[in-house]
Amino acid sequence: QEQVRSRWFFFPSEMASQHCLHARRWSSSVVLVPSEVRRAWKRLIGFIQSARVFYRRWWSSLSSAFGGVARWSHSAANKKKRALKGCHPFSFGTFLPDDVTCRVCEFLGTAELGRVACTARRVWAVLRDPTWDRALWEGACRRAWTGKRYDPLALYDHLEGRSWREKFVLVTEDAARTVATPRDVQSVKKWRVLDKAKSLEYFVDGWPYRSNFTYVSPTFAPKPSDYVILQAKKHAYIQVSGLPRVKVRRDENTWAWHLVNNDLLLESIDHRPQPTAEMID
Repeated sequence: QEQVRSRWFFFPSEMASQHCLHARRWSSSVVLVPSEVRRAWKRLIGFIQSARVFYRRWWSSLSSAFGGVARWSHSAANKKKRALKGCHPFSFGTFLPDDVTCRVCEFLGTAELGRVACTARRVWAVLRDPTWDRALWEGACRRAWTGKRYDPLALYDHLEGRSWREKFVLVTEDAARTVATPRDVQSVKKWRVLDKAKSLEYFVDGWPYRSNFTYVSPTFAPKPSDYVILQAKKHAYIQVSGLPRVKVRRDENTWAWHLVNNDLLLESIDHRPQPTAEMID
């Protein structure tokens, strides 16, 4: 038994080999395993323990390194914020009166006004205050509408009774459209026509695209022709009976409408609300 004890140790029977010997004074579920297997098992356990220790040390060093970087970046950001707190470029809105702030904003463009409003809360409140609406936004509207082919106040009826800030927003949104509507084409009193094939330039006056969807021009006089406006995703098209279809494009700089095909180029010159047919004739 002493020899057996020196060469065997106890192990569950389901993992023992067919050469294991059963011990009588223990239960049948305990068997004896040779010492070679015991040494191999100890080496496996030691390898697992060393791997666990290595993993714990590696993970602690990695987490401490990243934690140090995070703490360093956070402290650097706080130092930068503290350095910029006393010399913020738009901190004048907190100390200047509203009338002085409004006077300063009058010299700013549209993009600068947007950046200032997003940065300084006091300036944002002044920009939305109805008291300074006319003094601030009327000049911004006039500067933005200078050099355009039409005056939005004379062309659009829905701008009446609104504040200058609302007019500025509505006109800016309308100018970003690229798909023309029937009203856009019908509000053009005069077109400049360039015939590419004949190298000929002439003008068509008197609202040729009427509100009853008839096209009247000296070319088709005295009989008017019908037309339709087809709206696509990015552009609109005008189809006049007996003429090739033209694509309607918009000039972003002048807000003018262009009618283009392979042979013709029409550019809107004069924009006015279209009167009744009796007044035109």
